[in-house]
Amino acid sequence: MKESERTRQVFAGWWSNLQPLEGDTKHNAGSDRATLARLRRSTVGEAMADPAVFDLYRRLDLRDVQSLPWVATAAVTLAFVRTNNGVHPTRAVGCPKPGDLDKARMKPLRLRRMLNAREPEEVAVQMRRMVQLAENALSPGDLGHAILIWAVPKAGDAIRARWAFEYYRAGDSAPVETPPLFISIQEGQPA
Repeated sequence: MKESERTRQVFAGWWSNLQPLEGDTKHNAGSDRATLARLRRSTVGEAMADPAVFDLYRRLDLRDVQSLPWVATAAVTLAFVRTNNGVHPTRAVGCPKPGDLDKARMKPLRLRRMLNAREPEEVAVQMRRMVQLAENALSPGDLGHAILIWAVPKAGDAIRARWAFEYYRAGDSAPVETPPLFISIQEGQPA
């Protein structure tokens, strides 16, 4: 299994464990509405001191302090996702078909703002807006993975380019794969 796929699975599993099951009376054994509510209200700095963020950090098996703000950014953003429909984040808010910009939930200017965001708090604000525009339904694994490597120089550039391709429904024309996450982190690049 590729490292990026394992990372996506960790994010999706962590998110899923916090979610209540369908219906008002049944709950996931590990569901935690209080944690979700707390993370929704948190800044990235506040989330960096949250036990749920450290649980996610451990699950990701990270070994560098530079990743913690990005794990917290992912956590506060994923707390807004209500449904895992498996749809790529920018595909969920982009053009419903190639060239149909008028019907995109997220307008191109907002997409540019999101793709230009580089600081964890700024990324969190932009990503939360995107999740809300997606009606809180998208792939938490893809979202978490992208946020984690958003600031890694080559990998982050590749992720942002991929997101633009997906937004415009040109994913088939996109570059094949992003650089492996942990190669970039081990090279000492900020994550």
